[in-house]
Amino acid sequence: MKNMNIETKKVDLISWIANIRNPKLIHKLENFKNVEDSWWDDLPKKIQEEIIESEMQVNNCKMIPHEEVMKKFRKYL
Repeated sequence: MKNMNIETKKVDLISWIANIRNPKLIHKLENFKNVEDSWWDDLPKKIQEEIIESEMQVNNCKMIPHEEVMKKFRKYL
């Protein structure tokens, strides 16, 4: 599974989940899904917006190099 892209991994997981027959495992997956879904909603709106903006910057290759960020914020560390 190491070299699979994200879409292939999702299809693989969907196939695996569709074949689960163990009710306890299904319940655990449901609990995980609920936790997975709720963490985002627990974040303040401002933080959500900043995360979304950061993801867009990464996707558009508009990132600031680590060294540059460290220069700027070194005085606070």
